[in-house]
Amino acid sequence: MICGAMRIEGKYEGPRIVIFAGEHGDEPCGAYAIEKLFYDFSMGARELLKGTLTLVRANEVALAENKRYVVHNLNRLYKDTNAESTDMSSYEYLRAQELKPLLRECNYFLTLHSAPIADEPFLVVEERHVEAFRPMGIRKFVTGWGAFDVLGGDSEGYANTYGAVACTLEAGNHTDMTGISVAYSAVLSMLTHWGMIADELPQSSGRPEIFRIYEVIIKREPFSWMGSARRNFDFIRRGEFVCMNGKEYLQTEEDAYLLMPSPAEKQRVGEEIGYLARKL
Repeated sequence: MICGAMRIEGKYEGPRIVIFAGEHGDEPCGAYAIEKLFYDFSMGARELLKGTLTLVRANEVALAENKRYVVHNLNRLYKDTNAESTDMSSYEYLRAQELKPLLRECNYFLTLHSAPIADEPFLVVEERHVEAFRPMGIRKFVTGWGAFDVLGGDSEGYANTYGAVACTLEAGNHTDMTGISVAYSAVLSMLTHWGMIADELPQSSGRPEIFRIYEVIIKREPFSWMGSARRNFDFIRRGEFVCMNGKEYLQTEEDAYLLMPSPAEKQRVGEEIGYLARKL
């Protein structure tokens, strides 16, 4: 078995579910959630009725050091061909090779994250899978991630490529530990929906708000700045200032929503510092 992976077998045949947590070491809420879930099953508080459930602490080294990654962003390395600049001796590269078979072989895949600036949980999912994850009970969905080559190499996209139904749950803010219960409850809701545990589904929260990404803001130069007042899902009017990206004064060309803004000083050149989206 893969180090950091916990596999639970159901009584009967059923779907193969894989859940990653802690792909970024500064996002521990998902890791705590799957540890609680594994404890529930191992102590007999819950029973897996069918299928298999594999729970994975993805980036164990970064989790131990409480930092996003050691050498590379693990969630950009799930590729069949990586860039020449990739250190193929690094922990993250080797870990991605170890984890990729799980993504190729599952029917459903969830990865649990948190965001640096987020006041509420949201789901990142391709439009064709929106209906599949509505039972999770999350009120905001973000789509369009897979349309951008610059964002390739994420676990959700890799699982989708091999036929899984996949999504990414951003359970809230990095520093808000209520994300543990958000992630835990979301996973229970989906396991219940799939008939894998005996539990009651939460009441429907109605149709979610859906946002489609149309632009990725990449940090181009060392000096870049995203205003600290910016929040996730901020509405930005056409022509309004978004950020300083090196010498570029970035303004929106249309009314838009700012998604997942990151403190630019903490991101490397070539990494994302935010996204612009349209509300569907």
